[in-house]
Amino acid sequence: MRDTTGKIYPEHLQEYYQLIDTTHQFYSIQSTTNSYEFSQTHFAKATYRPTKNIIHCYTLTNVATHSSLHLAILPMGCKANIQLQSIKPNIGSQTFACINGQIHIDKPLWKAGVLKATFDFQFYNHLAPKTPLYWKGKIFTRIVSID
Repeated sequence: MRDTTGKIYPEHLQEYYQLIDTTHQFYSIQSTTNSYEFSQTHFAKATYRPTKNIIHCYTLTNVATHSSLHLAILPMGCKANIQLQSIKPNIGSQTFACINGQIHIDKPLWKAGVLKATFDFQFYNHLAPKTPLYWKGKIFTRIVSID
């Protein structure tokens, strides 16, 4: 695919750019948090379980982000928590419960199978009770049905 100088052969350019093109991966969350071991996340997934009538939305982690926001959207409300899978052995896995907050969901898109929402949550920080955790931002992702 490349010549001895590292240049890509013209006949392989289209295939090369198809391999490295990530422009089709649209960010599905824009948020800020003071959660532990959090750098940034740009992707959230939402799944619907018809047997339980629950939509579960969660942010994806990466090499620099070990905290994930989890939302259980029920017919009568939303339950939020932060799940931390720490790389520090003395901390390990932790769950931080939501103590306050709100989520506003776009109803027409919701009916069309898309979660578009703004949210602002506060969480109890049992590791440092004087420093509450927060997570706020916007989500826009397709809801995928599973079961």
